[in-house]
Amino acid sequence: MKQTNLQTFLSASLCLAALSSCGCVSETVTSGRPKIFDFADAVGGANLWSVGFPHGVNLIVELKEGDLKKPDQDRLMKDLYRAQPFRSGNGEIWKIGDVHEVTYSNGRFETGKFSYTPRKRSRLFLFKKRTGNFKFSFHQQDIIIAAKGTWKPSLLYSTVELIAQDSAPPARQNTRSGRSRIRRPVKRRQTVWLGQILQIGTTTIRVDPRHNGLWTINDRNYRPNPDRPLTLEGVVRFAEN
Repeated sequence: MKQTNLQTFLSASLCLAALSSCGCVSETVTSGRPKIFDFADAVGGANLWSVGFPHGVNLIVELKEGDLKKPDQDRLMKDLYRAQPFRSGNGEIWKIGDVHEVTYSNGRFETGKFSYTPRKRSRLFLFKKRTGNFKFSFHQQDIIIAAKGTWKPSLLYSTVELIAQDSAPPARQNTRSGRSRIRRPVKRRQTVWLGQILQIGTTTIRVDPRHNGLWTINDRNYRPNPDRPLTLEGVVRFAEN
């Protein structure tokens, strides 16, 4: 099996938007469309839980039984759990048991030595500390985040509307009297495409449906191939302990 390796040493900011319901999170297959994410290899026997919406971002964390105190665990099972922040200087800190912690300061989330700029309706995934590579699937493309040390993986996912430019700008047209007038273009129906953006630490993957399934990874073109794992190297060089 062939494998694609990409060195990822560029940072990028994101346009973000997405939504998800609270409680245990699972990607379902609807209308013949495959699920967006598959974290089965990453979380094993644990589950992903939506635990709140800090600053409009759906916070989704990896938890297993025993990670929370029993009252919080019971509330989580009933979809009643909401992580609450506390202030530290100019920042806000969300703690989920003794497993996860995320700080919001100066318009950015910081977790596990990674920093993310959020927008409304995005999803921030926090995973438990581990050693070595982190593997998951995005649109049936296996992605491996190469790592050697101990670190805490995190992902920020969003959707963004991409509007096709169907109408030409107004143009001037000369009349018989020598005067010019503005000729308005015929209004055409605009097409709205739903693009996707996935940020993994300092690496940004953009999915633009207008380009026949072509991705960009830190502005470099990449064509996904379900039969060929994509390995991202250099993502966690600042996060390793």
